[in-house]
Amino acid sequence: MKYRILFSTLALASIFMLLNACKKDKNDDNNDPDPYGIFVGGYEVNNEKTIAKTWKNGIPTNLTDGNNIAVVQSVFVANGYLYSAGYEANPSSAGNYAKVWRNGKLLYNLTNGTTDAKAESIYISGNDVYVAGNDGIFGKVWKNGKELYSIGDSTFGSQVYSIFVQNGDVYVAGSCRLDTSEYARATVWKNNKPNYLTNGTDVSAAAKAVFVSGNDVYATGTTSNNAVDIATVWKNGTATALTDGTKFARANSIFVSAGKVCVAGTESNGSKDIATVWVNGVAAQLTTGENNAFATSVYIADGDVYVSGYENTTDGTTLYVWKNGDVQQPALTTGRTAAGIYSIFANLKK
Repeated sequence: MKYRILFSTLALASIFMLLNACKKDKNDDNNDPDPYGIFVGGYEVNNEKTIAKTWKNGIPTNLTDGNNIAVVQSVFVANGYLYSAGYEANPSSAGNYAKVWRNGKLLYNLTNGTTDAKAESIYISGNDVYVAGNDGIFGKVWKNGKELYSIGDSTFGSQVYSIFVQNGDVYVAGSCRLDTSEYARATVWKNNKPNYLTNGTDVSAAAKAVFVSGNDVYATGTTSNNAVDIATVWKNGTATALTDGTKFARANSIFVSAGKVCVAGTESNGSKDIATVWVNGVAAQLTTGENNAFATSVYIADGDVYVSGYENTTDGTTLYVWKNGDVQQPALTTGRTAAGIYSIFANLKK
C-alpha cells in the first residue's frame, strides 16, 4: 500500500509537471490572450536605427533591435497571433533576410540573406502561413517557412506584392515581362498560372494587391500611359480606371465587403500627393495636400473602412490610421523622425 501511495503521488507530480510544462510552452509561444484591435506594421527610425515595428491599438512593439535596417511590409491576425512579414538587412552581405515574425518573435527566415529579398505580403489559411515576396528578380511563394514555388517566367523574372488564399487556391498579384522589349504586365497568378491583366504593349502596369470575394477576383494597381500613372481596379480581368490620367495616381491596396470595393492609394493635386481612398470608385481625400501623403492599406470591419498611411513633413514622417475618413488620434509617431506604415488589419471582437 505504501508503494502504491508513493507511485500515485509520483504520477500526480509528473502530471502536474507536464501540465506546467505545457503552460510554459504556450507562454513561450507568445499567444496573445487578447488578439483584438487595429494592427498596423511598418518601421520607424530611432537614433539613426531603422526598426521593424507593429502597433496594436496605437501601442508599438519593436520586432528588431535596430542594428540592421528592417521593415514590416504586411500584418495578419489569426488563431490568437499577430503575424508580420518583412525583411531585415544582412550586415555580412548586400542582401536581406525575408522574415516572418509571430507576436513579435522571429518565426521564419525565408531566405539566407545573400540576395535582395523581401517578404511583401502574408496570409493565414487555417494553420498554414503563406507569404509572397521577392528574392532577387524572382517572385516567390512560401508556405510554413519553406519555398512553395517561384513565380512567373524563369527567364525574365517577376515582382510580386500581395497574396490571398481561398479554398486552397493561392492568388498572387504582381508584374512580369515575357520579353525584354515589352512593358511590364500587371498579373494575377492563381496557383502559379498567370492571368495577364495588361498585354505588355500599350501600358506599363503592376498589380499591387489582390482580393477574392466569392467567385470574383479583384486586383488593384497602377497603369502608366507613358506620362502619368493611373490608379486602376480589375474585376475578373476587366479594368476600371479610378483616375482620369491627368494627374499622377497610384493604388496600393484593395478590400471588398458587403458591396463595398475600397482601394487605398494616392492622387496628386498637381504639386503634392494626397492620401486617398476610393469607395466603389468615388474618391475621398484623407489629407489636405499641404504635404505629400500616401494611403498604403485598407481593411473593412463591421462596415467601417480603416486605412493606414503616412504624411511627410520637413521634420519627418507622421503615421496615421483613418476610420471612415477621420484620422484616429493620437498619431502613431511624432513626425520628427523617418517612418513608414504599409499594412493594416482589423480584428474586432464580435
